[in-house]
Amino acid sequence: MFSKPPILIFLTVLMSAPVSSQDTPTLDWYEPPRALAGAKTTSPASATVVQLVSSGTVETDALTEAASAVVSIPLIGDPTVESRVEKVSVGQAEAFQTVAIYNGTVTSLTIYLDASSTSTQLFVGVYTASGRGHPESLLGQGSSTDLRAGAWNTIQVPPISVSRGHTYWFAVLGTQKGQPALRGNSHKSSCISQTSYHTNLTSLPATWTTGADRSNSCPLAAYGLGSTAGVLTANRNGVNFGHVTVGDYSALPVMLTNTGNAGLTISAAAATGHGFRISRLSLPLTLKPGNKTSFAADFAPTATGAAAGQISLTSNGSDPSVVVALWGVGVHAPRVTLSWTASTSSGVVGYNLYRGGQSGGAYTLLNTTLISGTSYQDTTVEAGQTYYYVNKAVNSHGVKSVYSNQAQVVVPSP
Repeated sequence: MFSKPPILIFLTVLMSAPVSSQDTPTLDWYEPPRALAGAKTTSPASATVVQLVSSGTVETDALTEAASAVVSIPLIGDPTVESRVEKVSVGQAEAFQTVAIYNGTVTSLTIYLDASSTSTQLFVGVYTASGRGHPESLLGQGSSTDLRAGAWNTIQVPPISVSRGHTYWFAVLGTQKGQPALRGNSHKSSCISQTSYHTNLTSLPATWTTGADRSNSCPLAAYGLGSTAGVLTANRNGVNFGHVTVGDYSALPVMLTNTGNAGLTISAAAATGHGFRISRLSLPLTLKPGNKTSFAADFAPTATGAAAGQISLTSNGSDPSVVVALWGVGVHAPRVTLSWTASTSSGVVGYNLYRGGQSGGAYTLLNTTLISGTSYQDTTVEAGQTYYYVNKAVNSHGVKSVYSNQAQVVVPSP
């Protein structure tokens, strides 16, 4: 016979989780372990592992498309024949405000000459915009004597790099004989043009000096043609893995989009930072304009604590190096540690510990062999769950006591 029950006196639960205990049940001939009295956990719980669904591939035709295809489109200016005739004095340049439509490299400037134009030589170029609202530095110019009035005229220029949304100035200069007659728009009063200070120019100057402002004269019917590269964009806000259990891993998608007007090829990718890696990405990877794809960024922490890293993507797009920031926190798996006082009954050789998902059971045996000591660590718990524990003493004949009273353990979420 057992005269006194063992007492289950302490549980260790994550972040001092709330614990409740019940009175010890009435004993029969065999003394059970006594009441569970406390609980705590020893480490944060892990976040749920998110499995990547996307295959990280794009359409078949996008993979086989040549990424280096050159697309020649208007990068800057106005390809419309405007209504207002703009006369430019011979020997004096005039510059007209414009905005780049795309990132790219301009290789030719096309300008519309009104039917009344008598110019025999024309210089065209592009200037940067100063912070004071004037043209500033000449980026490139070209000239032609093969001019047609009442038509679009294309003049080759050295490569001129332009950036989408930035303001530039088209400049026009007539030399030799005949006055250039251009086309502008008189309805956009916020757009201005400026004449040069010098009136005896033989080519466009490297640095602009303003003579006078002219309103209601632009946009000018002129545009710059050139090649534009693909534009690779990826998760702009980075990838945050949250809490991940040490020894486990989380895989989250990195979305890639070509927002440019030409194909691009991603030739290299590398992950830096402890525990971060790349998966489900086969290189080289080609994206047509407008195409999207994804691959997996993985976080597999080997130690607890915050970690930061990045993925660097190399392509032949307008920005050859695109960086995606990575964050995550390594945490231990949640566990509950239980301890109790030994039964004072004779012949006790061990204990069985049981756990249930609701108060009062049913309970499931946790240990596979008798617990010889008076403590046990439950490593199969999950964050955010509530558990109910009881135990029994077992004697040398295999006879078990009734259940001890019940202890409730709430495992907090991280």
